[in-house]
Amino acid sequence: MNKLIYVYGVTPNDNNEIAFDNLGALFEYVPESEFGEGAFQKNLQSTEWLTEKALAHQTTLEQAAKEKIVIPFKFGSVFRSVSNVVDMLKEKHQQFELLLEKLHGREEWGIKLFYESTLLTSWITDHHEAIIQLNTEFKNSTPGKAFLLKKQYEAKIKEVVKAEINTVRQQLYTEIQSLTNYFKLEKETDRSLTKEKGINTLNLPILIKKDRVDQVQTLIENYRKKYEERGFSFELSGPWPPYNFVD
Repeated sequence: MNKLIYVYGVTPNDNNEIAFDNLGALFEYVPESEFGEGAFQKNLQSTEWLTEKALAHQTTLEQAAKEKIVIPFKFGSVFRSVSNVVDMLKEKHQQFELLLEKLHGREEWGIKLFYESTLLTSWITDHHEAIIQLNTEFKNSTPGKAFLLKKQYEAKIKEVVKAEINTVRQQLYTEIQSLTNYFKLEKETDRSLTKEKGINTLNLPILIKKDRVDQVQTLIENYRKKYEERGFSFELSGPWPPYNFVD
């Protein structure tokens, strides 16, 4: 059976079987019948096959990252021969060296901010002075004036909700920037995937020095204590292989 070389990523050379200079390949041999160009494209249509292989890819990288620096490759990075892998290491030698230097002593973590619209609106209605005052005026006004005040009241609530979301998001973003120079604003997660958590308004992968991870954890916990009652929730996940910082 013909074999191909599936490369998970690049690591510092530690007597790697496939290596060039100070770079080593993290790899395994895979059957061409599964990973050859035609077969691979066909297998991608199988949810079961794709889930199994993608999980194996992720697990291999996560395990390796616990022991060494890893530059993760995209799922399905396949080479026909050892010489092809070595040529790749030679060609991108300088690029990989710079990446290994950047990743040294750092980990990728993910930060997400969510808000639950109903809870946030309720909190603002009960605590924001201008909203409370408008509501009081609305309840005590004549029918004719009440109509106008109700419109003002509803518009003010929307304005304050939007401002509160922007304020919390910007505060968190700014404080994270003070802890690391490496961060990447990603597109917010689709609402259909975050119904239980609320609406995602910040999706921020970061590359942080290992000795600062506890500061990030403390920061997120402080935000939880301060803002969860307002309808915000905060997700901190990691460490991950540095998928977002190797482009």
